[in-house]
Formats: sequence, C-alpha cells, structure tokens
Amino acid sequence: MEEAAGSLFNMILQSLPDAVMAVDREGRVIAWNDQMTRLTGIGREGIVGRGKYEYAIPLYGERKPILVDLVGADDSDTEGRYSRFIKNRSTLYAEGYAPKAYSGTGAYLSGTASPLFDAAGVWIGAIEIIRDITELKRIETELKDSELQFRLLVENIQFGISLIDRDYNLVWTNPAQSGMFDKTGDMPRAGKCYQENEKRDSVCPHCPGTRAMATGKVHSVETLGIRDDGSSFNARVTAFPYYTADGELTGFIEIVEDISERVKSEILLKESLTEKETLLHEVHHRVKNNLQLVISLLTLQADEKSDPRLREQFLLAINRIQSISCIHENLYLTGDFSRIDFDDYITSISRQLLQAYAPEEKKPRIIWDLQPVYLDIVRAIPCGLIVNEILTNALKYAFPDGWKGDPEIRLSLSEEKDMITLSIADNGVGGKTNKNPEEDGETLGLTLVSILSNQLKGEYEIRNEKGTVFSIRFAKT
Repeated sequence: MEEAAGSLFNMILQSLPDAVMAVDREGRVIAWNDQMTRLTGIGREGIVGRGKYEYAIPLYGERKPILVDLVGADDSDTEGRYSRFIKNRSTLYAEGYAPKAYSGTGAYLSGTASPLFDAAGVWIGAIEIIRDITELKRIETELKDSELQFRLLVENIQFGISLIDRDYNLVWTNPAQSGMFDKTGDMPRAGKCYQENEKRDSVCPHCPGTRAMATGKVHSVETLGIRDDGSSFNARVTAFPYYTADGELTGFIEIVEDISERVKSEILLKESLTEKETLLHEVHHRVKNNLQLVISLLTLQADEKSDPRLREQFLLAINRIQSISCIHENLYLTGDFSRIDFDDYITSISRQLLQAYAPEEKKPRIIWDLQPVYLDIVRAIPCGLIVNEILTNALKYAFPDGWKGDPEIRLSLSEEKDMITLSIADNGVGGKTNKNPEEDGETLGLTLVSILSNQLKGEYEIRNEKGTVFSIRFAKT
C-alpha cells in the first residue's frame, strides 16, 4: 500500500509543470522532479540524498541556504538576498535571480516553500515549488518603463490632461492642468470639471466630453477657461471617451491647450490684413484715378489736333491705358486684390471699344463665349492689353467700306487643367498671319501682342478662317 502511494506521489511530482524539490529536516534532498533536472542540469540520481546546500550550487554557484531551508527557521541574511520575500505563517514566497540556472544562462525564479509532514502529521522536512518567471519579469520591467515614460510625458507636457468620470468628477489631473488654472496645489479630485474649469453650476453646453461619451469619437471646442482669480484664457479643449479593459465606458479624457497667444496672433494678423487691404484698396483707387487723369489729358490733346492720323494715335494710346485702368477699377470695386474676374473684364472692355470704333450703322454683333476665369493682376494686365489690341484691330480693319455681310466678332475664353485659352475671331476680310511683326513691318499693335505673349509665356497664332482668328494659350499660374 505504501509502495503504491509512493509510486503515485512520484508520478504526480514528475507531471507537474514547475520544478519541485524536497529536503528532510537534516537538509538532505528527498525529492527532485524532471523540471528540477531541466533547471539545474542535475538528475535525481546525482542529487537525492545529498545535503549541505549542494542543491544551491547549480542555481547560485555556491553552497548556501535557499528558500526551502528557511521553513521553520529565521535567517534574515538569506531572506535579504531575495528581491521579494513574503512570509505567510509557515508558507514562504520569494523571488530572485539565479545566475547559474540553465547551465549558466541565468533566470529569474519564484519559489513557494512550506513544511512537509508525514501521514501522522509529524514534520519531516520542507518542499519548494520553483517557477521560471524570467519572461514575466521582462514584461513587468517593460511595463514599469512604459509607465514611467508615460508618467514623465504626462507630468511634463505643457497641455493640461485630466481623467473625468461619467458624472463629470475630476479623477486625475496632471501638473500642467493645475498650473493652467492657477492652482497652488493639485486640482480637487472630487470637484466637478465644469466648476473648476469654467466656474459653472452645471455641465457646459459646449462640453466636448458629453459629445465624446455620446458618440464614442473625439470632439474639440474652443472656449474660455476661468482661473481661480477670475481671469480667463483662450482654451482649446479636446475630449475622447475612456473605456475599461472590458469595454465599459467610464468617462472621458480631456486635453486642454492654452491658445491665448495663438488667438492674439490671429487678431493681430487680421488687423494687419485689414490694414493692408485698406492700403491696397487706396492704391488701386489712386492708380485708377491717375490713369483716368492721363486719359483726360490725352483726350484734350487729341481734341486740339486737326490731323486725323495724330488723333488716331492718341485714341489708340487712350484705349490701351483704358484697358489697364479697367483692371484697377475691377480690383477697387470688388475688393478682391488677388484676382480678376476676367470674363467680366472682357465683356466690359469689348463694349467700350465697340462704342469707340464702330459706327452705329456698321456695328458688328459681339458674341461672348466666356467661361468663368480668374486671373491674378500679373497676367490680367498683359492679357487685357492683348484683348484691346486684337479687338481694336478687328473693329478697324475687318469690315472695310464695301464689305458685304453681317459683321460678327466672337470672343471665347476657357480654362482646362490650369491652362487658359483666349480666342478672338471675326468674319471679315481676313488679314496678315505673320507672327513676326518686325519681319513683316507690322504696326505697334502686333508688336505689343508678341511682347505681351512672351510675357505670359504663352503660344499664340493668327490665321485666316472665314475672317481672322487670333488665339493664345498660356498657364494660369
């Protein structure tokens, strides 16, 4: 019977996942399972019956008492060698590093030791269960390091951070949050966030935490934070829901950023922009007025000339200046100094030229095929001058005396993939198509068109196609 019980005990001992050893009251090994062999590299036959702390050598490299030897004994020196030691009545628990375990690889081990009694209840020795906790220690160390890094980050970050429960109680705040609201110490743990942060008697109507808990998403709002002394600061408050590991919503985490300097900068920037817009408004107004003054002077000069050719040259100069003046007038009237509504500009300038050059009985029909296109002033001025030159040329020469038909001029404007295409076509008698005005001895008008096209970095062409067709293509920016 005893032999069968001993066999059963040995089978259980060998099947345990932890290393197990037992010693008698004289410190001799009486039990040693396979996991102890794996841990120490010593088999049962080489250790059972041996004493004098020989079992410590494969773990620590020397003979010395270990946890199993402390059962029923007091040894403060041995207890102090463990990184953790707990005594609960007759049972002992300890953790420590065994440098020689696994043939010198070393391992962190935990041990639980307790008295061993025989069937009659007589104390015959002690038993120790040893577990390899190296991986557990590694994870524990990483968690501690991660927690330390997180705490350092949260405690030293300049944003206020607080954990708030579902009833809007402040559970935890970082030092920046306390300093932001001018607290001498930590913010009250049981205080309501709306009382401490905005000095309200009830939940803030704009509270991002309320929306975060309701939607499960991050929400932000800009508001005023109220300090204890009554002063305020501009704050951006961001909240996101906080859940337990089981997925239970327990409240929200709130991040407060003092944006007072940013708001001040935005106000100063807006004031500066308003000042500059006023200045630009005045500049365009004065440029327009000065150009109108030049136009008036040229008109007076033209009226004094009896030579029709001189009067014609004055009129050409007046119209060129007028095309520039219209752009500044457009900027002045719209208040948008960054761009010109160019399709509207073409409509306006073509009507002016039609009034100047086409007698009522020979006035051609103008067809506007214009898409909405906006140009900056750098491109609007040369492009406006081109429209002035080509349209003037069409009105003066496309429909001479004796020409029969219904005069018509089509102006087209379109934009595709940041490329602008401008086209002016008439159904008149047609004209020269040479793009090199110097070689062809052309007028100043076509010379200007060539110069202005280069200024736009555009490609233009003039062709005869049931009249004259001028087209130019250039990049918008």
